[in-house]
Amino acid sequence: MNECFLIGKIQSDVDFKFVINSTHDSIAVFFIRLIDKNEWIKILAYDEKADYCIRKLKKGDIVLIDGYLQNINHTVTVIVHHVYADLS
Repeated sequence: MNECFLIGKIQSDVDFKFVINSTHDSIAVFFIRLIDKNEWIKILAYDEKADYCIRKLKKGDIVLIDGYLQNINHTVTVIVHHVYADLS
């Protein structure tokens, strides 16, 4: 399994969804812009991590994402293991 660490600034509002009849109860989706590059990366968080993201994160926050890369619909996406906020 691959693993990545990204530091970036949240560029979008955190979108939160409840899911019925799925392996995950809730999903949070947002985009970050990498600190050293002008690239946007899609971030997905599931279940408890999604709950944390919707409660603690907002557009403009600087975060460290620990996760793994996955190609979803021809878009590189990071699936979250841990999110570390308040890095500013």
